[in-house]
Amino acid sequence: MTITFEAKAEAVATYEEFVVLYEGTLKNLLSYNLNQAGSKVFAEKLGLLADMYPEFEDRYDSEN
Repeated sequence: MTITFEAKAEAVATYEEFVVLYEGTLKNLLSYNLNQAGSKVFAEKLGLLADMYPEFEDRYDSEN
């Protein structure tokens, strides 16, 4: 059984778990050119994480 990204996002309980999922998704996003379909998919996943965990995203942005 494959776990969806949304399920992984919902399971985030700590900042450290957020960072692992966020950085993995960002790495995938950066492996595409902006005009490739995959870039939009991963950009939307990053947006989902940011919407679900704005405090973690703010912390991540301030630390990196």
